[in-house]
Formats: sequence, C-alpha cells, structure tokens
Amino acid sequence: MEARKIDAEIVTRKVSWTETITNKELRKSMTHNNVVDAILKSYPLREKYKAGGIFPGWVLPFVAYPKQGEGLGETICFGGATFPIPDDVLREYGGKKDTLLVLDEGFDAGPDLMIKGKVVKVLTVHRDEEWRMPDLETGIPQGQSVPYNTADALVGYFKDGPYIGALARGFNDLYDGRRTVYATIGNEWALGVASYESQAGIERTHLLRKDSMELEEFVARMENGEGINCGTYRIGKEDFEFLKGLAKTLQTTDGK
Repeated sequence: MEARKIDAEIVTRKVSWTETITNKELRKSMTHNNVVDAILKSYPLREKYKAGGIFPGWVLPFVAYPKQGEGLGETICFGGATFPIPDDVLREYGGKKDTLLVLDEGFDAGPDLMIKGKVVKVLTVHRDEEWRMPDLETGIPQGQSVPYNTADALVGYFKDGPYIGALARGFNDLYDGRRTVYATIGNEWALGVASYESQAGIERTHLLRKDSMELEEFVARMENGEGINCGTYRIGKEDFEFLKGLAKTLQTTDGK
C-alpha cells in the first residue's frame, strides 16, 4: 500500500505480518505498546492517528508462545516462522505451560523465517479474556483479574494455537480499541506502521516526537493557569493530567 503523510514528517503504510518478521529496519521504526496505549486514551490524539492510518496497527514488543495446553518446547512455530528457544530460557521454563516470551525486536530472520534472537522477559499467557493490569515494561495484561472498571485495566487476546509476532492495538472493538491488546494477528491482516520519511529520522519515538514538543508547551501553559485548546477539543483537568504524564513518558523514552 502506498505510504501517506499524517503531517510534514510522519508517514504511514500498511504492512503484513511477514514483513514485520523479515524487515529489521521496519521493526526499528515501530512504536512501543506503552506509547500507543497513551495515544489511545486521548480522544484527540486517537482520532488524529486513526485518520492517519496507524490504527489498527503493529506495536512493540514481539512475543512468542506455544499452543494452549502445551509446555514450552525447543521451538515455537507460526505462519511459516520458527523460533528456536534459547538454551537459558529452555532450562528455566522448558515444559511450562502458558509461557509468553517477549523478544528483543532486533532479532534476525531470513527468507526461511528462521528467527534468531534474544528473549528479554517471560510473562504468562492469559486466554480467559479477563481484565488485568498491564505489565509496566510491555503493557501486556498480567497478574490477577480485576473489575472491568479498574482504571488502566486491559484485556489481552491470545490464540488457542501458537503465535510469533508483534502486538496489535487500535481495533474498533471494546471502548474504541482503547483497552484491548492483541497477540493473535497473522498474515490475514495488513496493519499500520508509521515512520519518518527520512531514514535518519527513524527512532523509537518517531510517532510522537512532534506531539512531545507540543505537549511540553501545553503543560507549561496549563500550569500557568491558561486554558488549552487541542483542535476543537477543550482539554480539562483530567486530560491535562494525562497529557502531563504522557509528556513525561515521552521524555523518558526519548532518552533511551
């Protein structure tokens, strides 16, 4: 699909699951789930990026998990791709059911889709579609189930079978896609990915670099007692607190 501009710097295009696996440079330009989660919680930002073709879209991190009821074995296979489990992970988690492996997105995968890479975190696959709080590093729902109206609670969707791939966010489902995280999407979908036009501009924070500067200005003005308009939407106290937290998140992410 032809790329299109959201603004002067950011372009989006639809890419397949296969391309996310084989295109290492593309993976460098993908945005993290935690940042996209912040966008989805803000109506103005959500609508802006939805109109730009980012949603539904691929987000970091990449994950891999075995078939329901099966313990972690020597490999996980999905969509023609194979991920040999690193020895250190296999020694500690081999045979364990519902194991969710979080992969470093810098992995290598040739035309044969044989994935060589590191596991950076091990979580749990929850297939019961209950509400849970997000893991702080990945944004994937984890831990004990909580009431649906718990602030920041999310629902995770996983396949009964095995899976290897990126997370996906922004489907037009529960709460406008704000509260659902998918680890299920294969080549039946082409989802959005955004990047700068210039290769030199591809960084983890590509999606919100411009908004980060605007948010810093917004926060400063609001703290000085001024009202702020974001397009046609008035930003009240609750949204201000959100934007303040988002600006802080962006500053932290930008430094990595």
